Amino acid sequence: MSVVIDLPPVMAQEAKGFANIEGISLEKMFLDCIAAELARRRASKDSLDEWEREFKSLVGQSEGRLSEPYKFRRQDAYEEVLA
Repeated sequence: MSVVIDLPPVMAQEAKGFANIEGISLEKMFLDCIAAELARRRASKDSLDEWEREFKSLVGQSEGRLSEPYKFRRQDAYEEVLA
């Protein structure tokens, strides 16, 4: 698959120089960068999925503690002051 990347000339020259210093081709450098970014995103998504599973588990463990849903009433916040 061919992909064309339009880089500013200064950036293209710097990328070529860096690839030469590292002893790799420009194509290999880009492929390594893309692979690393995709791996980072997969790990981030897996981490979020794990967090969501853990959160749902904790919520599931806490269900049933209240006999009726809690409803906030402003006057409850001031009961001690008024009493």
